[in-house]
Amino acid sequence: MIDLVFNQGVPLMKIDEAQVDNRAAWDLNTGQLLSIPLILIGFYLMYRAEKK
Repeated sequence: MIDLVFNQGVPLMKIDEAQVDNRAAWDLNTGQLLSIPLILIGFYLMYRAEKK
């Protein structure tokens, strides 16, 4: 159930229009760019937990 909620965001982001004209050419929006460090930290924590 929760998977359906989060997976619906991806298609919606693809049809979402940029609110600022100069950002329309970007491949990733600001929210996606800001989430990259958190994803990398999550991978690091999973890797570190697996080594123990």
